Amino acid sequence: AGTAIFTKVKPLDVKFDLGIPKHDLEGRTITLEFEKFILVACYVPNAGQKLDRLKYRTTEWDPDFRSYLKDMEKTKQKCVILCGDLNVAHKEIDISNPKGNLKSAGFTVEERQEFTNFLNMGFIDSFRPVSYTHLTLPTILLVQISVVGVLLKKK
Repeated sequence: AGTAIFTKVKPLDVKFDLGIPKHDLEGRTITLEFEKFILVACYVPNAGQKLDRLKYRTTEWDPDFRSYLKDMEKTKQKCVILCGDLNVAHKEIDISNPKGNLKSAGFTVEERQEFTNFLNMGFIDSFRPVSYTHLTLPTILLVQISVVGVLLKKK
């Protein structure tokens, strides 16, 4: 795995990884704190062709990563922007042949539920048509590679 962030603006702070040893061996996150927001680049673990990492992804990584983002939002009181590869197609419309891909990495019921868990925390997937006029900071924004989307938190 690996992530990178290129910026012309010097961040106030740079943090590599989550600070959780079992997750920090693969170089999956970089967090940059700026004056008004926090930028997190992440490459979410793939469940694997044989789904051999599905349990790790959905019962360890995803819950811990959500806690990390939530803690960042709470302690820093800043907008958190998450960009990267989330390795999930959340809805059937996001993938070709959804019925045939239910046991494919990135489209399992478990991975899709974990993404739904983000939404259940009060976040909005901006990839879906919604009105943003009612949103306030701090928020968590999410941008996926390939499929661009943003999660915003309702205040």
